[in-house]
Amino acid sequence: MNCLILTFNSFNSATKVTSHHLADYLLSCKSKVLYVSDAVSPFHLIKLNRFRVNLKRIIISTMYPIDYNQKYISLTPFALLPVENIFPFNTKLFVKLHVDSFSRRFQKIINNFLGINESFDLIWINNPKFYKLTEKLKYKKLVYSIEDDLFEFSRIPKSLKCNHEKLIQKADLVTVTSQPLLESITSSFHVKSKLMLLRNGVNFNNCLTQYTKIPDEFNSIPEPRIIYVGVISEWFDLELLAKAAISLPNCSFVIIGPVEVSIEALNNIPNIYFLGVKPHSALPAYLQNSQVGIIPFLRNKLIESVNPIKLYEYMAAALPVVSTTWKEIESLDSPAFVTKNNNEFIDSIKTIVTKPNCVDRQTLVNFAKSNTWEKRFTELMQVVNL
Repeated sequence: MNCLILTFNSFNSATKVTSHHLADYLLSCKSKVLYVSDAVSPFHLIKLNRFRVNLKRIIISTMYPIDYNQKYISLTPFALLPVENIFPFNTKLFVKLHVDSFSRRFQKIINNFLGINESFDLIWINNPKFYKLTEKLKYKKLVYSIEDDLFEFSRIPKSLKCNHEKLIQKADLVTVTSQPLLESITSSFHVKSKLMLLRNGVNFNNCLTQYTKIPDEFNSIPEPRIIYVGVISEWFDLELLAKAAISLPNCSFVIIGPVEVSIEALNNIPNIYFLGVKPHSALPAYLQNSQVGIIPFLRNKLIESVNPIKLYEYMAAALPVVSTTWKEIESLDSPAFVTKNNNEFIDSIKTIVTKPNCVDRQTLVNFAKSNTWEKRFTELMQVVNL
């Protein structure tokens, strides 16, 4: 089976999301996968503080696609005309011409991947920037995956809504990752018959559940360790993190992931440790040697529809979870401590670290096992009849 994944996230990004796990699943089913991530363009060179990094990315990503014996190719297109949330790149003209501005090399790689007169069995897309490719390529089934309230992200231009709406109408199947997204799409479009709730999951084929030795950094970070793994961005409640760390001075708050916002206000809090980005394969060691996993998200329109992958990954490592509350996480009925305010969030952490037996670790693992990526994608393939 020939499969095309059109996504935002690069193959080698620090955070593994749905597109990465789908590629793994398809490969396990002996499919061929062409994985295409967000295009790079001359626009990226405008960011002078990242000029060398982005120049290298443009050259390597577009000229040297990752090729695993023609079974799995990861490719980043080069686009002369980008789509970014800054004028004039956020206009409908750039959205319309974006795919047409891809280099000829991109089309050549697709042709070599498919062979003459072949078509894709499946195109799976979560990036509306690539809509026009679905008009240019032959395929049997098209799946549009909506994983967030996309236009609540500050980096996503509103001009992409036209492609988003076209994909909803054109796709053979539209999947959403949360109940609020399901309700939103149902109320706005007449596509109920092809709409599917397909939440996130966890991969039990990796080493999340296997014992791993303590990371070297943890030798100087005392227990109990309260850990967060993920992007630190506009939806992360930095004030709550600061309050929790100050209120629980004997706890070490470990933050792993890329930082996209200013954290200067936290610099003088000694028990907060920012460890930066870690390979996904290294995360089990950090999770299994921590005492609590936290999800300190702000409650806003973006977060209301988020189904957090980290919830499942924490629990797969038998790690108790303390989270702030929002619509989707309340609907999951998980064994997490879902808290209504800052004091309850802090008290829940304190309860777990002082009374570790208050949490049945096997219940956490069982919840994760009932929400695996394999189950999710097997169901997906059954619905699209592939």
